[in-house]
Amino acid sequence: MANRTAKEFWTDHPTSIDGTLFPKRLTAYLKEEENRIKQYCQDKNPGLVLEAGCGRGRIIDIVLPYCEQIRGVDYSPSMARFSTKKFRENPKVRIYQEDISQMHFPDSHFDLGILAFNTLGNTDTNKEKVLLELKRVIKPEADMLISVYSENSRDTQYETYKRLGLEILKEENNRIYTREGLASQRFSREDLEAWLQVCGLKGEIDSLADIGYLVTARRN
Repeated sequence: MANRTAKEFWTDHPTSIDGTLFPKRLTAYLKEEENRIKQYCQDKNPGLVLEAGCGRGRIIDIVLPYCEQIRGVDYSPSMARFSTKKFRENPKVRIYQEDISQMHFPDSHFDLGILAFNTLGNTDTNKEKVLLELKRVIKPEADMLISVYSENSRDTQYETYKRLGLEILKEENNRIYTREGLASQRFSREDLEAWLQVCGLKGEIDSLADIGYLVTARRN
């Protein structure tokens, strides 16, 4: 089981992330994340929005009143099935099961791209590949909203995973690995600035509840 992938974890554990077990600091992070993304959409009213790594539709619920159309993508079949069923009566939402580093959408298609709740840090895929794919599918003038764990989140990560009953195997390069297949990375400001530069992006990096960052990025 030590060699299981993150994709296998999210496929086999679609309901594992039980918010009732979250530490207070993580709950505060998620609440602030939701408020910031909601405020952005209220202010900008984006037309077509992509959430890459949509999971069970938490962020889609929040932004739905403020945009015209939403496309959600998740590479876990069970997550994609759940969100498809959840939003099946809403013509504004469509869900796809595919890899967020290889999406089927055409170039310059979306008015906003969202990567929430450390999706960037929780994928096996090379971070550059994910960011370049998101860059490809959004319009040249569009923004990406990227929420990640910060370098201050280590204790909260450990507490969360233990509360969820996950067995932590090791930690390398600011990434925690569990026996169940979850691999979760945290980032410093310098890490994020380096990734943006490598991918031809620029943006603002703001703190989220002391254990996260929200990056608002766009093309150079």
